[in-house]
Amino acid sequence: MLGKNQLSALPESLGDLASLSELLAALPESITRLARLTELDLGDNQLTTLPAFDGGLKQLVWLYLNGNKLTILPETLSELGNLKWL
Repeated sequence: MLGKNQLSALPESLGDLASLSELLAALPESITRLARLTELDLGDNQLTTLPAFDGGLKQLVWLYLNGNKLTILPETLSELGNLKWL
């Protein structure tokens, strides 16, 4: 989902992808600095771990993780006080 954003362009290499599923194997720690993010769909990727949510993503309400290879969630997930849907 790319709605309601400030993107002015997408990289040309995006057209070379055969599928957008199974795209992510890891998330950068910097994702936790997205202070105003309210929804995050990470479903159907290859994630095995998530970064610690130490003090970040305070506005996150919706986090979708189905279809990954996660076996454990970070304890800091409990710090997401606005999270209503996991």
